[in-house]
Amino acid sequence: MRSSRGVGVVAAVLLASSARAQPSARAEDVLRREVALHWQDSVAAVAPIEALRSASWFEGAAVGIAGRTPATVRAWQHIANGKAPAMVFAYLVRSDSAAARLYGLAGLYTFDRRAFTREAARERARGDSVMTFIGCIVSQQLVAPLVDEIATGSWSREFLTGRFGSH
Repeated sequence: MRSSRGVGVVAAVLLASSARAQPSARAEDVLRREVALHWQDSVAAVAPIEALRSASWFEGAAVGIAGRTPATVRAWQHIANGKAPAMVFAYLVRSDSAAARLYGLAGLYTFDRRAFTREAARERARGDSVMTFIGCIVSQQLVAPLVDEIATGSWSREFLTGRFGSH
């Protein structure tokens, strides 16, 4: 069952991102059309966005001894396979969470390279660090080198395939 309230929530989240990320008029038209067509159920649309927006760790596609795919990576994949992923990822790079910003950058690398380049420069300049869980290794890392890795496309490929890459 479609929820008109849910569509409103999704529209509010994505339109708020559009004001910050300054997408093209075409991107805004696409968003409005998708919302008008009852884009997705509210929980299905908002839950992955919230999972990444509130992330406190930046995780690889396979973590721990069992090599499980973390919920954050499944959320990233859901957004990447959904409607208007560039706008959602642009929203995430404006988050207070360094991990959320990194997930957003990995998405922008795939879906909006120009926005990625602009946002990556801002992120490198921040000088933040983030907790990471990559393979079986938990550590705190500086964000700038992670942004450099994202700029190679390795993180996006890893997230899209769901397989651990070499970092």
